[in-house]
Amino acid sequence: MQTRQLLIFIALSLIAVVAVMAAVSAFRRTEPPVQVQAPAASVDTDKSTGKTTIDAPYAHIEKDNSGTKIEAPGVKIEVPKSPNP
Repeated sequence: MQTRQLLIFIALSLIAVVAVMAAVSAFRRTEPPVQVQAPAASVDTDKSTGKTTIDAPYAHIEKDNSGTKIEAPGVKIEVPKSPNP
């Protein structure tokens, strides 16, 4: 009887973990994109995929270990690199 209860507990725990993972995945896909608009540069970031698009005709873009820096006339954007877990 205890073995059966243990198996039921394990099965319900696995179902709960899968449900939480599916909910988190669905939530990440519904996040709106981040947009920065300025006269000299446009930066769009899709948070669900992590893809960043930069449209800056007179900009200097520098990417290094500390993050990404964008400098254009009237615009200065610094995006720090996220720490690795």
